[in-house]
Amino acid sequence: MNSDFSVSLNRDELFALEKLIAGVAMEGPGSSALPANDLKTDTTHYLLNHLGAACSSMRADASPEQCSISFSLEASQADSLASWIGRLTVVQIEAVVDDADAADSASLALWNLMEVLRPVSLHF
Repeated sequence: MNSDFSVSLNRDELFALEKLIAGVAMEGPGSSALPANDLKTDTTHYLLNHLGAACSSMRADASPEQCSISFSLEASQADSLASWIGRLTVVQIEAVVDDADAADSASLALWNLMEVLRPVSLHF
């Protein structure tokens, strides 16, 4: 059964996240720059297609600073994505995107994505 997710990202976060996921798709499972890639190839390409479409839309219309990306994943795909994101380090992200500012934006985008995949509520 699929679950629907929606994440809101600013322009810099969106482009940095696309660059990171594209790097993951290119590097493949054996990359030494990334944690063990237990993401299914279809999940990576599915996300890349959604991010690419959102980036194309942002490039066509320079005015919006925010966009919302909606996607649907099986529970196992969402869990493996969240687990993989949780193991990433800033150094690994920087190695893939090859730019400190983009790495910061990608980290923020991943944080937003984690909040959607594994919401946390604090009770006091």
